[in-house]
Amino acid sequence: CESCGAPLFTYLSKLPNLMIVNAGALDDQTHVTLTAHIFAASAPHWHQFEPGVPRHDGDFPRRPAAG
Repeated sequence: CESCGAPLFTYLSKLPNLMIVNAGALDDQTHVTLTAHIFAASAPHWHQFEPGVPRHDGDFPRRPAAG
């Protein structure tokens, strides 16, 4: 954000076709679909994960190279 400096988007070199929109940057989050929990291993003990959403202890796993 040019006003406050908060990150709005994230791009990962290992997933070049993916743009992550930081949900906190949205005024209305009702249409957001959670697709994964990342860095789950370092979540605080009180964090409640959404049932049925894949968890990754670290970052997103690498996708195998095409071809």
